[in-house]
Amino acid sequence: MLKKTPFILLIAASLFLIDFLAKMMITSYFEIGQSVPLLHDILQITYVQNTGAGFSLFSGHNSLLIIVYLVALAIIAFSWKSIPEERIPAGLAGLFIGGIVGNLLDRIVFGHVIDFIDFRFWPVFNIADSGITIGVIGFVLYELFNKKKS
Repeated sequence: MLKKTPFILLIAASLFLIDFLAKMMITSYFEIGQSVPLLHDILQITYVQNTGAGFSLFSGHNSLLIIVYLVALAIIAFSWKSIPEERIPAGLAGLFIGGIVGNLLDRIVFGHVIDFIDFRFWPVFNIADSGITIGVIGFVLYELFNKKKS
């Protein structure tokens, strides 16, 4: 049987650490706006400071976004018991939590989020954003497919 809490915290801490280390490398070796191609014109590393949310929505509203992140963490804490004791939903919850904490730290410490993954056709994002997105979309799909089984 899966021990849900340690598993979720391990996934969250792992994502947070990977995101943190990547952001520290970017800020140490790149100038703001600097871009380095990795895969031709498909993928680049581009250092961007984002004061908004996804797609730069709510730019300049850092305090509001900090509150949104804290509310999201509070909702997770209050609904902890409803997270299924299975690897997939627990792992998705860990990704979501790790992503929120990673971007929350950026907002509190720097006043913006450090973004660097640049697919050129999509807004620049970071590892924490990926954790949040995969966590939310994955959990929605998990719930949809689980409901059909019942």
